[in-house]
Amino acid sequence: MSDLWPDPVAGAPYTSRSMAHLALGSVARAASDFARGLVPTGAGRG
Repeated sequence: MSDLWPDPVAGAPYTSRSMAHLALGSVARAASDFARGLVPTGAGRG
């Protein structure tokens, strides 16, 4: 998954709260990507 806008757009009305939400979303995405690596995938045992 890629960011739609990886950096703030010039002139966009970002507030500290919206920036905190973006940061939280980024951390959640990173945690999800890390967790995906912990779950074994592939052919089953049976």
